[in-house]
Amino acid sequence: MKDIDPSGAIGINAKFEAGQSTKWYIEVQRACADLIEAGVTTQNSQLIERGLLVLHWGLQKEADDGSFPGTGEPFHSTSLFVDGAARSLLLLKQQGDSRYATTITDDSAKLEKAAQWLMRPDIEGPGLKANLPFTHRYYILAAALGEVSALTGDTAMAQRSKEYAEAGLPKQQSDGINPEKNGYDVSYQMVGIMHAEHYFTTLDCDQNKEMCDGLRHMISNGLSWERAHQQGDGSIDIGLSTRIEPGAVGRGGKQKGVNYKEVMEAFVYGATITGEKENQDAAQQIARYKRWIH
Repeated sequence: MKDIDPSGAIGINAKFEAGQSTKWYIEVQRACADLIEAGVTTQNSQLIERGLLVLHWGLQKEADDGSFPGTGEPFHSTSLFVDGAARSLLLLKQQGDSRYATTITDDSAKLEKAAQWLMRPDIEGPGLKANLPFTHRYYILAAALGEVSALTGDTAMAQRSKEYAEAGLPKQQSDGINPEKNGYDVSYQMVGIMHAEHYFTTLDCDQNKEMCDGLRHMISNGLSWERAHQQGDGSIDIGLSTRIEPGAVGRGGKQKGVNYKEVMEAFVYGATITGEKENQDAAQQIARYKRWIH
């Protein structure tokens, strides 16, 4: 976890707060979900409060129309933040601690506005055009809108989230690749699958059997392809990945690499969704490689 500024800003946003950067990205604040998930899992209220601090730095940047004026890459960055923020509130709601009831209600209303902004035709049209080469972004939007719908009961939003997932599923190749920039990418493959798994958790599979079956199939194929790139020590061979080639940098200006945290998360979720033990084994190999476990 990156250092958290006392304001709740993280990473490049903390540098923005300190006057060391002219740029900030609302997506960086999606780290609230990691803190809140850890806090809920371990019953650690301090972690939850830190997560809410991170979440609220982001929500304080929201305008009345649901946008985040000033953020870099507004459509994509907002979709990432909405996913992390909505997942945070769903975790708190599931926990059932009455201390957070007002926060869940108030913040859900703000996220609903942000999700509605993402669905505005004048915003969505150009955003989708920019998203075309990136399969993973369809699942980010499915997750973001699906999770907000789960919080608010907005049926139109639930339908739009389903449409994003339906647009993403046919993009998968027969070998399991979810294309990124006319090729494959071992890191973004798993970012997309992870968000598809986030979306899956919002579905009632009795009512959405076809979608659940389609997602399971995509996830199983995609994870099988990824496992073929895992080395004996647990590391991932980047091969000819299109998005982590030399010179590709992330929001903080550093060279992009394999996002092992999200790769491992995709394997863990995938093991539960598909029932395939190989995915749990792959996650454990990564954790040992990164020395997160011994």
